[in-house]
Amino acid sequence: MLRILPYAAAFVLFSLFAALIHLAYGGGFGTMPATAADHFGTPDAGAA
Repeated sequence: MLRILPYAAAFVLFSLFAALIHLAYGGGFGTMPATAADHFGTPDAGAA
């Protein structure tokens, strides 16, 4: 998957490959807290 990522011509295909790599290698665990804070605000990012 990593070898074909630079050759993805369409943005949608590149996004799909990048999302699969992101999910497969656990990248969401590192970026999800910052993303939640950006969308919901820092005080409400961890609220259940």
